[in-house]
Amino acid sequence: VDRVSIYHNDMGRLMKSGIKEKSPITTYTSCFPDLFHADAVFITSPPATHVTFVEALIDKVGHIYCEKPPACTEEELEYLNSLNLQEKERLYINYNYRHSELFYLAQRFIENRELGDLIHLDFTSTHGLALSDSTKNDWRFQPNKPLEGIFGNVAIHYIDMCMMLLGKIKDIHTYGSNLSGKPGSIDTASI
Repeated sequence: VDRVSIYHNDMGRLMKSGIKEKSPITTYTSCFPDLFHADAVFITSPPATHVTFVEALIDKVGHIYCEKPPACTEEELEYLNSLNLQEKERLYINYNYRHSELFYLAQRFIENRELGDLIHLDFTSTHGLALSDSTKNDWRFQPNKPLEGIFGNVAIHYIDMCMMLLGKIKDIHTYGSNLSGKPGSIDTASI
């Protein structure tokens, strides 16, 4: 990688975000077209913007690393599925539990049937940021948009991991709760 660009539509806010170190290959910009010649772009914005950014960048940059979930609607998923093989090979979605020790352990139990038939999985997860005062108005903990809250930020890893291990999920139930006690915050997900 020869060049990494960090984009935010508000340069002042980007600089206040805590980014202090600059490397020789990193540029910071509030001009979206500056990204078009980057070797790699990281999309870490709220989920509702992911596909918009992928569409704008897929034929202009080397590689795209996109936070999960990649899409919020069926139409957006259809667009991502319609990408050609070369485009898909340059797009990485951050479902990193696929590469975790938990995944490999569960895979071994399933393949070896060490625990018998798997009929039910249950996960409860939260995010340490939920306890920080700096996340009071953070989009990751707002209850009104499930994929832009704790379900899209943390719990979706477990949903993806289950799909990778077992295939299509037959039935799923979710429940959000407030572990931190902050008013209006859904910071803990049970699936």
